[in-house]
Amino acid sequence: MFKVLASIALTLAAISVGSRAQDDECNRFYTVQGGDTCDRIGKNENAPSWQIRFENSDFIDVECSNLYPGERICLGVVGRDCQQVHVVQPEETCASIAAASGLTTEGFRSANWRAVGDDCFIYVGEVLCVDPAFATST
Repeated sequence: MFKVLASIALTLAAISVGSRAQDDECNRFYTVQGGDTCDRIGKNENAPSWQIRFENSDFIDVECSNLYPGERICLGVVGRDCQQVHVVQPEETCASIAAASGLTTEGFRSANWRAVGDDCFIYVGEVLCVDPAFATST
């Protein structure tokens, strides 16, 4: 009986979670597949990992560990949808990614402020914004 109730609760939660991403401002959607992570989705769909977490922060946790197959998520919102991305490789730094992308380090940090913070912390496999339109100094 408990398994049946738990299954029903999970199904209802997935339905309600999927419907939360139906925001009128969202201009790109993605349906989660088995094994997806924010980094994998970001790499394949040209969306920064942080942007996926931010636009779905009401139901995706900061580690992006609670994605469910069939769930519909927002990839970007009108006016703040970076689609020029870079996947961090070993030995790269914020400065090297910025230079290779034609950005200043400050511009790169401002385009990714939700992810890199003041110390410009990045990790291998992270998908970051390198669109000059988002690279404004703060």
